[in-house]
Amino acid sequence: MRGLAIVLFALGFGMTSDVVPAVAQHHVAKEKAQKSKTDAELITSATSAAPLAVSKDATIVAVGSDGKLRTLRQGQGAFTCVPDDPNTPGNDPMCLDRNAFEWFKALLAHEKPPEGKVWLAYMLKGGSDASNDDPFASEPPTGKKWVQTGPHVMIGGPGVTKMLYSYPTSADDTRKPYIMFGGTPYEHVMFPVQ
Repeated sequence: MRGLAIVLFALGFGMTSDVVPAVAQHHVAKEKAQKSKTDAELITSATSAAPLAVSKDATIVAVGSDGKLRTLRQGQGAFTCVPDDPNTPGNDPMCLDRNAFEWFKALLAHEKPPEGKVWLAYMLKGGSDASNDDPFASEPPTGKKWVQTGPHVMIGGPGVTKMLYSYPTSADDTRKPYIMFGGTPYEHVMFPVQ
């Protein structure tokens, strides 16, 4: 399945079949590198997602291949940071406030996020998502590319996207604010910062 995702990813970017093995090797190499990283390296990755004032006191957790969370560093701050996801083509660590972390855990578990909580998350290294519409997609739909967004912050929760209804619900131009996962319990607004 992962090999198919790599091939589809490569072909989605218009790469010819002779380039696909190179893309596959890069993806596999990234995943192996992530798995072989020390906890200190994972912490460095995670803390790079937010301003130092936010990440220096954050709790750091890594997501295992089974979706379970492992605490790498217990923090005293209001944020939890997660290192780069080796299953995506980009470098995408993130730091989430308490409500956003509850949202993230619900997303990992395919459960409904807690209601009535507005949340904020930083992704100052950018991010890669398989779909702007399907929160559980592990590869882009046929004929689509990975959604690549540069450095950004995300805001979600009750009424946030309704207040900001003027933003597009497509990721046609990720340099401008847009709504991700619109119409799902996981919807949020992406605010690029560069």
